[in-house]
Amino acid sequence: MTLSPGRKEKPAHPGRKPDRSGRFVPLHQTARIAAALLAVSLAGTSLPARSADRIASRPESSAPVTVEIRGEVPHPGRYALEAGSTLSSLILLAGGYADDAWLPGAALLRWSEKARQASELEGIARRLESASRSAGTGEEGSDPISEMAASLRILSPSGRVPVRLSHLRLMINGPEDLPLADGDSLRIPPPPTTIRVLGAVRAPGEYPASAGAGLSEVSAAAGGLLPGADRKGAILLKADGTAWPLSEGWIVWNRDAGRWELSLFRRDRPRIEAGDTIFVPRDPGRGKWPGGIEDYRRTIQRILELVGPEGWR
Repeated sequence: MTLSPGRKEKPAHPGRKPDRSGRFVPLHQTARIAAALLAVSLAGTSLPARSADRIASRPESSAPVTVEIRGEVPHPGRYALEAGSTLSSLILLAGGYADDAWLPGAALLRWSEKARQASELEGIARRLESASRSAGTGEEGSDPISEMAASLRILSPSGRVPVRLSHLRLMINGPEDLPLADGDSLRIPPPPTTIRVLGAVRAPGEYPASAGAGLSEVSAAAGGLLPGADRKGAILLKADGTAWPLSEGWIVWNRDAGRWELSLFRRDRPRIEAGDTIFVPRDPGRGKWPGGIEDYRRTIQRILELVGPEGWR
């Protein structure tokens, strides 16, 4: 099976697409996110690693919690649980996994995490405004940096806490059996069949997934790259919310193993799979990013992680 260049899956309702509850949501959010990320090219920032997100999001309250589970379970809905209840207890109450449950795409959404992510996006926007004023690029709010900062503020952070669901017998009381907080919402989707291609491509949208497809095939399906696209900076946003560079040098740092490795022999090299999102940024241009091109790419990667897959809907 190959990707067909220029072919997009048409939504059931023109200009809108349904969320998991069946409601139709305008697609303007996708355009806002793409525009903001494409505009990030004139100021640097230092961003925290995603590995700390889970620790920062652990609930501390001892009060009972009301949580929600949606998607591929026999009994979706809202449940009142005792303090300290975990993901596995919620899934068991909902009847376990349905046959079509796609665990890699599971998303745990939390209000406190959404507030923290919104604060981080605001911090990026403030730094951009400061860079704009320092550069003296013109009247406040009229230059590209200020416009991009304003775009960042209208993005909706995902509120997503990283989770890795597995067979319940293996998960109970394990490190992935996270405690729940009041208001949490766990979503377990069905298996996807498409990938999303966004950013500096001619026809952003959703396309049928193809096993073994690389950036060349995916970008060709989206009509090809735009002039000035940063091909080496293309980012793969996985369905679990993690983001990875698609292009790697010959030697890379393995975050999990804590060592440098030859990229050719890495076993965990990210692959493009159904449910993933590809974002191709624009090249910022030589000398336009104080922290250098790699810092520019890491900044965009972090914004993608903050917005998450849910932010594209």
